[in-house]
Amino acid sequence: MTSQPLWVQALQIPQQKFEEWKTLAPNGESFTFWCLAKGYLPAAAYFQWAKNAYGLIKFDKEYLSLPPSKELWEQIKTVANWSPAMLPLEQWDGVVFIGCVEPPL
Repeated sequence: MTSQPLWVQALQIPQQKFEEWKTLAPNGESFTFWCLAKGYLPAAAYFQWAKNAYGLIKFDKEYLSLPPSKELWEQIKTVANWSPAMLPLEQWDGVVFIGCVEPPL
């Protein structure tokens, strides 16, 4: 049996579905991000759980439709291995806010 993310049990995802999704998911990509993008993982349920489990916040669609800060990107693009699953969103008072579906483990 493959080790599974905490949300599998918390959201009562059947083990058989989890195993099937693992075989379909591409290597090297965030499994949680992929499940959300494919619609396998119900986003509303996941983000409510992630809010409590990880302390994540969820941005409004309006915020995410704003153009990204090119200035921030130029300052920070080489600081981390950014991907669609983990992006810098804002910087305030020297703190960079990262958009992600789960914290790096």
